[in-house]
Amino acid sequence: MSNRTIPVDERLYGYLLEHSLRESDVKRRLRELTASLEWSGMQIAP
Repeated sequence: MSNRTIPVDERLYGYLLEHSLRESDVKRRLRELTASLEWSGMQIAP
C-alpha cells in the first residue's frame, strides 16, 4: 500500500505530515491498526 498520492522527497513528506494533517488520535490509531490487515492495500492515504 502506498501512503503517498504524490511523489515527494522524505524532508518534504515529513513537513507535510507534521503541518498539514488534522487526523485525530483515534483515526490515526485505527489507520495504523488496519494497515496490518490482509486487505489493507485498499486503504487511502490520510
